[in-house]
Amino acid sequence: MARKTPVEESIERLAEEKIYEKVYEEVASGVKREGLWFKALSESGGEETKAKALYVKLRVRSLIDELIVTEKIQQNTHKIEQAQSKEIARFNKKKLRAAGRQKFVDRIVIGIMFLIILFAVIWLIGLLIIK
Repeated sequence: MARKTPVEESIERLAEEKIYEKVYEEVASGVKREGLWFKALSESGGEETKAKALYVKLRVRSLIDELIVTEKIQQNTHKIEQAQSKEIARFNKKKLRAAGRQKFVDRIVIGIMFLIILFAVIWLIGLLIIK
């Protein structure tokens, strides 16, 4: 994997700081993910102080995981939307070609009908002249 640039490392640290801030706000307001809290208690041997510190680490990791999964879902959604757009464009192109062919066939049919009417008129005029 390529090494991160100083700017990328700075961005990552700032993003991580924001995540810790969010976890602080959750904890300060009494919001807890019970599953993570129970895991922290379990892994800390029931020591509340250690469990709180571990909970923060687990929750930060959880939020990072949520961001990664959300980004992946958005990427996949974008790929699906692009594929759908291409498919719609192909369908519309086929539809236009089919409409063009139908228009051509319609013109040929109209031309043939015109010729039939023209020959019928000529035939009738011929009959009238002969009488």
